[in-house]
Amino acid sequence: MAEGERKYYLTALKAYSPPWDLVLHVTTPINTSAPVSFTVEVPGRNWSRAASCSYGVFTEVSTPDVVSLDGGERAIIVTPENGESLIIISRNKRSLSDSVVNIQFLPYVENELTYYAISYGCPNYKPNAHTSLIMIVGQSPQTLVSITTVVSDVQMQMEGKAITLEANKPTSIEIKEGETILLSVEKKDLTGTKIETKFPVTFLNGHECSFVPSTIRACDQLAEEIPPVEYWGTEFVAVPTAERQAYDILRILAAFEDTSVTFNCTNGTVSSLKLNEGEFKDVQLISDVSCGITATKQVLIMQYCIGLSADSITGDPYMSLVMPTAWYSNEHFFITLLEYQDNYINTVIPHGYNLNEIYLDSTSLDELSIYGNFSVQVGDNLYYAMQIPISIGSHHLYQAHLPAKIGVSVYGLDFGKYGSSYGYASLPLGVCLSPSPPNNGYYPIQMSTSGEVLVAECNIGYELEEGNLTCQIGGTWDGLASSCEVVDCGTAPGVDNGVLDNPSDTSYGDVATYTCDDGYTPEGDQQNRSCLANGEWSESDLICELV
Repeated sequence: MAEGERKYYLTALKAYSPPWDLVLHVTTPINTSAPVSFTVEVPGRNWSRAASCSYGVFTEVSTPDVVSLDGGERAIIVTPENGESLIIISRNKRSLSDSVVNIQFLPYVENELTYYAISYGCPNYKPNAHTSLIMIVGQSPQTLVSITTVVSDVQMQMEGKAITLEANKPTSIEIKEGETILLSVEKKDLTGTKIETKFPVTFLNGHECSFVPSTIRACDQLAEEIPPVEYWGTEFVAVPTAERQAYDILRILAAFEDTSVTFNCTNGTVSSLKLNEGEFKDVQLISDVSCGITATKQVLIMQYCIGLSADSITGDPYMSLVMPTAWYSNEHFFITLLEYQDNYINTVIPHGYNLNEIYLDSTSLDELSIYGNFSVQVGDNLYYAMQIPISIGSHHLYQAHLPAKIGVSVYGLDFGKYGSSYGYASLPLGVCLSPSPPNNGYYPIQMSTSGEVLVAECNIGYELEEGNLTCQIGGTWDGLASSCEVVDCGTAPGVDNGVLDNPSDTSYGDVATYTCDDGYTPEGDQQNRSCLANGEWSESDLICELV
């Protein structure tokens, strides 16, 4: 993908058994009268299909099997005709299990990116059955990828070749646009595996069919796309899966040394843990408890619904990103699946917004039935979290007037499908990383979502010149960047019977000095003046007295 292009790169992970039927649900968040045309390509199958979608209504496109292709040929590429933004939700559809992934779009960048895998392991299942998986899809003409696994015996497949990777030993390989790298290991966990690249890649993690936790039946396929560390967060709200009566599992993964993570939960418990780079910790989220989570450095949090036998209530494992609050946005488009009897969204809203101004389709949230709700403290901020039952089909959640930062996760449960379930995070339409700060200034936040305006703050003694940036759909900035100019106090006041020595020194921090005329001598405790940050000169009691 070249700079300025818009393409979506995805693939599918192997599930427990064939058939592997990957279905794409595609819509556009751009409200236009004409449908948006796009093309779906599977180069490894020499297959393509043209389709179109309308604003907020998902079009379904079935793709040919890519799982059984060679390890380097499993990419699926979606290209909008005129570069429009799309929302793509991929579903690996099987008779006994589903995995659903909301496909991320990251703009073209030329800087080093780091990814860490967050998967699962199932050591207690029957031998030679299920594997922990990672799939990497190239998005640029040529990208050097460095892979460091955390366990031994990891098989890497690419271009018809398979090699075994050693633990903690970096392996470098070049990947082209549309090529894929498959990593797999049996009865072990790939969580913590480190990937370093110069350009964005699609980084899909999961498991063929894992127990969650490893001692609780039954298994289901797990899949989720993982963003690079630069997009991770420090504040989160975790909301449990509705209907379940046991617990969910939260897996917290750190990218930096000496990371402290604190949990403030609605049952009154407060706890903390420490992690180093690449380390993770699993924590139980009790089914009637929500938790606010803060970290001193960026972390990634994955939520797992656990196996059916934990409470004999509808649902088996799925994995879904817990979005950092910095990803919350004003508008969400998502879809629920036809085959599932119970579908929900977990919605998180900052305290202070009126529910009658936030709509699911054409109905305000205060008119909807709520399964469960929580008031959750995250650092200095209070959030209102809700579990909301929803109908099957396409949905649009939005705030009517002022932009609200809303978080949404989607999931479905069905006892009739062998306890099957699915879940995914509704991603913002665009996430923009704050650019390099202006000289003598800084940006107060790490990232913004589409529609947000970013304005710099200046160091003391500097003032903001006109200019701001707006985060666009797709994750790019538009506008004029702010600049910070030094405060100018103007020429310092004069003194009777004396002269100002340095009239051209008028900036913040400059000191105005004076010389008395011949026949006069300086008196006073504060004989000089300083240019202050507020643009004023400090006071002076200098008097030039006649000798």
